[in-house]
Amino acid sequence: MSNEKYHKVYGQNQDQGEKWNSKMGSAWVKNDAKMNSLLEVMTGQLLKELGQLEGKQILDIGCGSGKISKLLSAKAGSNGNIQGVDISKPLLELAKKKYGHMQNIKFLNADAQSFRFKPSFYDQIISRFGVMFFENPVAAFRNMHRSLKSNGRLDFICWSTLEDNEFFFLPLQIVLKYLNKPHPKPSTEPGPLAFSSKSYLSQTLESSGFNKITIKTINTEMLSTDPINTQITFFNQIGLAARIKKEAPFDTETHKKIDDELKIELIKRSSNNCTKLKATVHYVSASA
Repeated sequence: MSNEKYHKVYGQNQDQGEKWNSKMGSAWVKNDAKMNSLLEVMTGQLLKELGQLEGKQILDIGCGSGKISKLLSAKAGSNGNIQGVDISKPLLELAKKKYGHMQNIKFLNADAQSFRFKPSFYDQIISRFGVMFFENPVAAFRNMHRSLKSNGRLDFICWSTLEDNEFFFLPLQIVLKYLNKPHPKPSTEPGPLAFSSKSYLSQTLESSGFNKITIKTINTEMLSTDPINTQITFFNQIGLAARIKKEAPFDTETHKKIDDELKIELIKRSSNNCTKLKATVHYVSASA
Protein backbone atom coordinates (compact mmCIF):
# COMPACT_ATOMS: atom_id res chain seq x y z
CA MET A 1 0.00 0.00 0.00
CA SER A 2 1.43 3.37 -0.99
CA ASN A 3 1.82 6.12 1.61
CA GLU A 4 -0.76 8.20 -0.30
CA LYS A 5 -3.43 5.47 -0.10
CA TYR A 6 -2.45 4.72 3.52
CA HIS A 7 -3.27 8.26 4.63
CA LYS A 8 -6.47 8.37 2.62
CA VAL A 9 -7.84 5.28 4.33
CA TYR A 10 -7.25 5.52 8.08
CA GLY A 11 -4.82 8.38 8.53
CA GLN A 12 -1.84 7.25 10.59
CA ASN A 13 -3.68 4.39 12.32
CA GLN A 14 -4.15 1.81 9.59
CA ASP A 15 -4.20 -1.20 11.91
CA GLN A 16 -6.77 0.26 14.32
CA GLY A 17 -8.81 1.60 11.42
CA GLU A 18 -9.07 -1.86 9.91
CA LYS A 19 -10.06 -3.40 13.26
CA TRP A 20 -12.73 -0.85 14.15
CA ASN A 21 -14.25 -0.96 10.67
CA SER A 22 -14.49 -4.75 10.51
CA LYS A 23 -16.11 -7.42 12.68
CA MET A 24 -14.86 -5.76 15.88
CA GLY A 25 -16.66 -2.51 15.09
CA SER A 26 -19.81 -4.42 14.17
CA ALA A 27 -19.65 -6.35 17.46
CA TRP A 28 -19.52 -3.08 19.39
CA VAL A 29 -22.51 -1.76 17.46
CA LYS A 30 -24.44 -4.93 18.28
CA ASN A 31 -23.57 -4.65 21.97
CA ASP A 32 -23.77 -0.86 22.27
CA ALA A 33 -26.58 -0.78 24.85
CA LYS A 34 -24.86 -3.39 27.04
CA MET A 35 -21.52 -1.57 26.88
CA ASN A 36 -23.03 1.79 27.82
CA SER A 37 -24.86 0.15 30.70
CA LEU A 38 -21.63 -1.40 32.00
CA LEU A 39 -19.87 1.97 31.80
CA GLU A 40 -22.69 3.95 33.39
CA VAL A 41 -21.09 4.38 36.83
CA MET A 42 -17.74 5.61 35.49
CA THR A 43 -19.49 7.76 32.89
CA GLY A 44 -21.21 9.59 35.73
CA GLN A 45 -17.87 9.98 37.52
CA LEU A 46 -16.29 11.49 34.41
CA LEU A 47 -19.12 13.99 33.93
CA LYS A 48 -18.81 15.17 37.54
CA GLU A 49 -15.15 16.01 36.95
CA LEU A 50 -15.67 18.14 33.85
CA GLY A 51 -16.81 21.38 35.43
CA GLN A 52 -18.93 24.01 33.69
CA LEU A 53 -19.46 23.29 29.97
CA GLU A 54 -22.17 25.83 29.12
CA GLY A 55 -21.45 27.50 25.77
CA LYS A 56 -18.17 25.66 25.16
CA GLN A 57 -16.74 24.24 21.96
CA ILE A 58 -16.00 20.58 22.81
CA LEU A 59 -14.15 17.82 20.95
CA ASP A 60 -15.16 14.27 21.91
CA ILE A 61 -12.32 11.90 20.95
CA GLY A 62 -13.26 8.29 20.20
CA CYS A 63 -16.93 9.15 20.52
CA GLY A 64 -18.07 5.73 19.29
CA SER A 65 -21.86 5.48 19.22
CA GLY A 66 -22.22 9.02 20.58
CA LYS A 67 -23.37 8.41 24.17
CA ILE A 68 -20.90 10.88 25.69
CA SER A 69 -21.49 13.42 22.92
CA LYS A 70 -25.19 13.30 23.75
CA LEU A 71 -24.56 13.86 27.47
CA LEU A 72 -22.11 16.67 26.75
CA SER A 73 -24.67 18.27 24.45
CA ALA A 74 -27.05 18.79 27.37
CA LYS A 75 -24.28 20.30 29.51
CA ALA A 76 -23.01 22.60 26.74
CA GLY A 77 -26.47 23.97 25.93
CA SER A 78 -27.68 25.68 22.78
CA ASN A 79 -24.68 28.03 22.70
CA GLY A 80 -22.18 25.18 22.89
CA ASN A 81 -21.17 22.64 20.26
CA ILE A 82 -19.93 19.05 20.35
CA GLN A 83 -17.71 17.57 17.64
CA GLY A 84 -17.59 13.80 17.99
CA VAL A 85 -14.78 12.05 16.10
CA ASP A 86 -14.12 8.33 15.66
CA ILE A 87 -12.22 6.11 13.24
CA SER A 88 -15.05 3.54 13.18
CA LYS A 89 -17.65 4.15 10.51
CA PRO A 90 -20.07 1.49 11.86
CA LEU A 91 -20.12 3.13 15.30
CA LEU A 92 -20.51 6.61 13.82
CA GLU A 93 -23.42 5.48 11.69
CA LEU A 94 -25.12 4.36 14.90
CA ALA A 95 -24.24 7.68 16.54
CA LYS A 96 -25.79 9.63 13.68
CA LYS A 97 -28.89 7.44 13.76
CA LYS A 98 -29.36 8.03 17.49
CA TYR A 99 -28.22 11.63 17.91
CA GLY A 100 -27.77 13.13 14.44
CA HIS A 101 -30.93 15.20 14.90
CA MET A 102 -29.44 17.16 17.80
CA GLN A 103 -28.56 20.68 16.72
CA ASN A 104 -25.33 21.12 18.66
CA ILE A 105 -23.68 17.77 17.77
CA LYS A 106 -21.71 16.88 14.65
CA PHE A 107 -19.95 13.59 13.98
CA LEU A 108 -16.73 13.12 12.00
CA ASN A 109 -15.25 9.87 10.68
CA ALA A 110 -11.50 10.49 10.98
CA ASP A 111 -8.22 9.51 12.58
CA ALA A 112 -7.77 11.94 15.48
CA GLN A 113 -3.99 11.46 15.34
CA SER A 114 -3.63 13.04 11.90
CA PHE A 115 -6.86 14.90 11.09
CA ARG A 116 -6.34 18.65 10.79
CA PHE A 117 -8.70 20.08 13.37
CA LYS A 118 -9.24 23.82 13.51
CA PRO A 119 -6.25 25.28 15.37
CA SER A 120 -6.85 26.97 18.73
CA PHE A 121 -10.59 26.34 18.37
CA TYR A 122 -11.82 24.04 21.15
CA ASP A 123 -12.33 25.00 24.78
CA GLN A 124 -12.18 21.40 25.96
CA ILE A 125 -11.29 17.93 24.68
CA ILE A 126 -13.06 15.05 26.39
CA SER A 127 -12.88 11.28 25.98
CA ARG A 128 -14.34 8.21 27.61
CA PHE A 129 -11.94 5.34 26.86
CA GLY A 130 -11.18 6.70 23.39
CA VAL A 131 -7.51 7.78 23.51
CA MET A 132 -5.67 4.48 24.06
CA PHE A 133 -5.59 3.26 20.45
CA PHE A 134 -3.12 5.58 18.71
CA GLU A 135 -0.11 4.23 16.85
CA ASN A 136 1.84 7.30 17.99
CA PRO A 137 0.26 8.73 21.17
CA VAL A 138 2.58 11.75 21.34
CA ALA A 139 1.72 12.73 17.76
CA ALA A 140 -1.98 12.25 18.53
CA PHE A 141 -1.96 14.37 21.68
CA ARG A 142 0.14 17.05 19.97
CA ASN A 143 -2.49 17.18 17.27
CA MET A 144 -5.20 17.58 19.91
CA HIS A 145 -3.12 20.18 21.75
CA ARG A 146 -2.95 22.32 18.59
CA SER A 147 -6.73 22.31 18.38
CA LEU A 148 -7.18 23.71 21.91
CA LYS A 149 -7.36 27.37 22.82
CA SER A 150 -4.47 28.69 24.91
CA ASN A 151 -6.44 28.13 28.13
CA GLY A 152 -8.06 24.92 26.87
CA ARG A 153 -8.40 21.74 28.88
CA LEU A 154 -8.08 18.01 28.25
CA ASP A 155 -10.17 15.56 30.29
CA PHE A 156 -10.41 11.82 29.77
CA ILE A 157 -10.84 8.49 31.48
CA CYS A 158 -8.80 5.36 30.68
CA TRP A 159 -8.27 1.90 32.15
CA SER A 160 -5.75 1.14 34.88
CA THR A 161 -3.98 -2.24 35.12
CA LEU A 162 -5.29 -5.53 33.78
CA GLU A 163 -5.47 -7.24 37.19
CA ASP A 164 -7.54 -4.38 38.62
CA ASN A 165 -10.24 -4.66 35.97
CA GLU A 166 -12.33 -7.82 36.18
CA PHE A 167 -14.10 -7.09 32.90
CA PHE A 168 -10.81 -7.90 31.13
CA PHE A 169 -9.04 -10.08 33.69
CA LEU A 170 -11.77 -12.52 34.73
CA PRO A 171 -12.48 -14.14 31.34
CA LEU A 172 -8.88 -13.73 30.19
CA GLN A 173 -7.34 -15.75 33.00
CA ILE A 174 -9.73 -18.63 32.29
CA VAL A 175 -8.94 -18.67 28.56
CA LEU A 176 -5.17 -18.45 29.18
CA LYS A 177 -5.39 -21.37 31.63
CA TYR A 178 -6.74 -23.60 28.88
CA LEU A 179 -4.03 -22.34 26.50
CA ASN A 180 -1.40 -22.90 29.21
CA LYS A 181 -0.12 -19.37 28.67
CA PRO A 182 0.93 -16.73 31.22
CA HIS A 183 -0.85 -13.42 31.66
CA PRO A 184 0.34 -10.80 29.18
CA LYS A 185 2.93 -8.33 30.44
CA PRO A 186 1.93 -4.65 30.66
CA SER A 187 2.28 -2.99 27.27
CA THR A 188 1.99 0.48 25.79
CA GLU A 189 0.91 -0.90 22.43
CA PRO A 190 -2.41 0.47 21.07
CA GLY A 191 -5.26 -1.14 22.98
CA PRO A 192 -7.57 -0.63 25.95
CA LEU A 193 -4.76 -0.90 28.54
CA ALA A 194 -2.14 1.21 26.75
CA PHE A 195 -2.21 3.90 29.46
CA SER A 196 -2.41 1.65 32.51
CA SER A 197 1.00 3.01 33.63
CA LYS A 198 0.57 6.44 35.21
CA SER A 199 4.22 7.37 34.63
CA TYR A 200 4.01 6.53 30.92
CA LEU A 201 0.72 8.41 30.64
CA SER A 202 2.14 11.50 32.34
CA GLN A 203 5.29 11.41 30.20
CA THR A 204 3.20 11.11 27.01
CA LEU A 205 1.13 14.18 27.87
CA GLU A 206 4.19 16.23 28.89
CA SER A 207 5.92 15.34 25.62
CA SER A 208 2.79 16.46 23.77
CA GLY A 209 2.87 19.97 25.25
CA PHE A 210 0.35 19.62 28.07
CA ASN A 211 0.91 20.96 31.57
CA LYS A 212 -0.83 20.94 34.97
CA ILE A 213 -1.35 17.21 34.51
CA THR A 214 -3.35 15.39 37.16
CA ILE A 215 -4.00 11.64 37.16
CA LYS A 216 -6.51 10.43 39.71
CA THR A 217 -6.90 6.66 40.07
CA ILE A 218 -10.47 5.68 40.93
CA ASN A 219 -11.72 2.33 42.22
CA THR A 220 -15.16 1.79 40.76
CA GLU A 221 -17.36 -0.98 39.34
CA MET A 222 -19.17 -2.21 36.25
CA LEU A 223 -22.76 -3.35 36.73
CA SER A 224 -24.91 -5.67 34.66
CA THR A 225 -28.52 -6.68 35.21
CA ASP A 226 -28.50 -9.11 32.28
CA PRO A 227 -29.02 -12.83 32.97
CA ILE A 228 -25.71 -14.66 33.47
CA ASN A 229 -26.05 -16.60 30.20
CA THR A 230 -26.56 -13.33 28.33
CA GLN A 231 -23.42 -11.97 29.96
CA ILE A 232 -21.49 -15.07 28.83
CA THR A 233 -22.59 -14.45 25.24
CA PHE A 234 -21.44 -10.84 25.56
CA PHE A 235 -18.00 -11.86 26.87
CA ASN A 236 -17.63 -14.12 23.84
CA GLN A 237 -18.07 -11.12 21.54
CA ILE A 238 -16.28 -8.22 23.28
CA GLY A 239 -12.95 -7.90 25.07
CA LEU A 240 -9.42 -9.28 25.18
CA ALA A 241 -10.46 -12.84 26.02
CA ALA A 242 -13.01 -12.93 23.20
CA ARG A 243 -10.35 -12.12 20.59
CA ILE A 244 -7.97 -14.77 21.91
CA LYS A 245 -10.70 -17.38 22.25
CA LYS A 246 -11.87 -16.90 18.66
CA GLU A 247 -8.36 -17.57 17.37
CA ALA A 248 -7.59 -20.47 19.73
CA PRO A 249 -7.77 -24.11 18.56
CA PHE A 250 -10.45 -25.03 21.10
CA ASP A 251 -12.99 -27.76 20.44
CA THR A 252 -16.65 -27.40 21.39
CA GLU A 253 -16.14 -29.13 24.74
CA THR A 254 -13.33 -26.75 25.76
CA HIS A 255 -15.40 -23.73 24.77
CA LYS A 256 -18.16 -25.01 27.05
CA LYS A 257 -15.75 -25.60 29.94
CA ILE A 258 -14.48 -22.02 29.64
CA ASP A 259 -18.02 -20.66 29.60
CA ASP A 260 -18.98 -22.81 32.59
CA GLU A 261 -16.02 -21.54 34.63
CA LEU A 262 -16.80 -17.94 33.75
CA LYS A 263 -20.43 -18.54 34.72
CA ILE A 264 -19.34 -19.73 38.19
CA GLU A 265 -17.20 -16.60 38.66
CA LEU A 266 -20.00 -14.27 37.54
CA ILE A 267 -22.48 -15.97 39.88
CA LYS A 268 -20.06 -15.33 42.77
CA ARG A 269 -20.20 -11.63 41.92
CA SER A 270 -23.98 -11.46 41.58
CA SER A 271 -26.75 -10.62 44.03
CA ASN A 272 -30.24 -9.17 43.72
CA ASN A 273 -30.16 -9.74 39.92
CA CYS A 274 -27.06 -7.57 39.50
CA THR A 275 -23.50 -8.62 38.65
CA LYS A 276 -20.74 -6.32 39.95
CA LEU A 277 -17.27 -6.37 38.46
CA LYS A 278 -14.44 -4.47 40.12
CA ALA A 279 -12.88 -1.77 37.95
CA THR A 280 -10.06 0.73 38.32
CA VAL A 281 -9.62 3.71 36.02
CA HIS A 282 -7.45 6.79 35.65
CA TYR A 283 -9.22 10.13 35.45
CA VAL A 284 -6.85 12.51 33.67
CA SER A 285 -6.91 16.30 33.44
CA ALA A 286 -4.40 18.60 31.74
CA SER A 287 -4.10 22.15 30.39
CA ALA A 288 -2.93 23.28 26.96
